[in-house]
Amino acid sequence: MSTVAESGGIYDNHDVTTTSLPTSASTTPRTPLRRRLADVVQRMRDVMTSCRADTSDVHVPLYVSLLLLGVYLLLGALLFGLWEPEWDVLVGSYFCFVTLSTIGFGDFVPGTSLDAWSSTSKLVLCSLYVVCGLALLATCFDLMQDQVRQVCRDMAHRLGFVKHHHPAAQVSPRHSDVT
Repeated sequence: MSTVAESGGIYDNHDVTTTSLPTSASTTPRTPLRRRLADVVQRMRDVMTSCRADTSDVHVPLYVSLLLLGVYLLLGALLFGLWEPEWDVLVGSYFCFVTLSTIGFGDFVPGTSLDAWSSTSKLVLCSLYVVCGLALLATCFDLMQDQVRQVCRDMAHRLGFVKHHHPAAQVSPRHSDVT
């Protein structure tokens, strides 16, 4: 009985050139596939470095962040109010606020009805809502924190608490570009 390798199946090595292992990376013979992969990786690096934008001077007004959070909570309240037969919009808004603020009492949980197919899809969509909402909440809080920090710096400068107002000091260390 012959094996697949003996019969010239998928393990046939007629087209593959074999080389010994190189002693250094600079002497590595490149096959066409490796050369193409290296080119793709280099192009991806070039694209990633060219797309890097300077976001240190981007300021989002406080009301935009609050409006975005309010709309997201309202849409969630409407969604859960319509989804769950025994919930109204007020219970949906309560659930959204408690869940996204990570208090999570657990007194209201969507998708706990007896309909198994419906409850599974609701739990998955609820999880996506919560994950996206937590990311949005963290982003908005970060933007609001930067805005409040800038207002406090300007106020301290105007009141004379800070003698020198350096524009370079406005960029927080976590927002500086690390290369």
